[in-house]
Amino acid sequence: MLCARMSYVELHANSAFSFLRGASFPEQLAQVAAELEMPALGLLDRNGVYGSQRFSVAAREQKVRPIIGAELTMEDGSVLPVLVASRLGYANLCSLLTQAHLRSNVKGECAVKWEELPDFAQGLITLFGSGSAGCQPAVFGSLPKTSLTLVCQSDHTVRQAAGQSRLAACAPQSSEDRAQCLIDAFGRENVYVEIQRHFLRGEDRINRALVDLASKFRLALIATNGVQYAKPSGRQVLDVFTCIREHTHLDLAGKLLTQNAERHLKSDAEMCAIFRDLPDANFPSKTSVTNFPNMQFRTGTR
Repeated sequence: MLCARMSYVELHANSAFSFLRGASFPEQLAQVAAELEMPALGLLDRNGVYGSQRFSVAAREQKVRPIIGAELTMEDGSVLPVLVASRLGYANLCSLLTQAHLRSNVKGECAVKWEELPDFAQGLITLFGSGSAGCQPAVFGSLPKTSLTLVCQSDHTVRQAAGQSRLAACAPQSSEDRAQCLIDAFGRENVYVEIQRHFLRGEDRINRALVDLASKFRLALIATNGVQYAKPSGRQVLDVFTCIREHTHLDLAGKLLTQNAERHLKSDAEMCAIFRDLPDANFPSKTSVTNFPNMQFRTGTR
């Protein structure tokens, strides 16, 4: 997000293809993004790229550049958002997801192994923070939660070996250990610290810890809204989906439901106002949306 230099780009949105975790179809997200004059939008559905084709087509029709990614459920239950930065990255993301789903005994569930990340990190950007829905923030031991220039092969090989040994043992450890794990796997230039503000109790403390972590590891900050529905009214739909997912009903759901309706697509002006005290929490200029791959998907059956 660059309030003075370019329009805000939401890089972390879920659609209804994040089963029972998103309340809007990809077409609705694309339409609202266009209404907000957003030049691009990132779709990161949980454990899959199921909505990528529909999202890509709808976004282009609305003159919004589609950015593809996914939220990866890791073997320890944490969630790692990744964005596709090249066609190789898209292939690597699909390979990670395929392997994880083939291992799972439960349809629709999967778990990516930490030691797998270095082998499939090329062409991917990862967000480290507290933005993923339904997950504890990274500073409390969960990892729910970008330059686009790929490293040369020799550098990648060295980093891959270092990353595999570290990742094999890093999952249960501190947020600092996890940050170093991701740097080893993806490269420092491809790891961003993600902060969100939904006006919730304890949120400021979490964000301060994330800002300190970004400073310590020399990682760039990036602001997102962790979008789960296109407009505020979508919160009601998401509450119903949450009850279905948790096998309860609205009268008993209590704290399982979101506390407000802030997780919708917001305008450049809104996001700039929310993060006015953190001008560094921007969509970095070196990661211009024009550098993301121009992914093309077929509109019909093969």
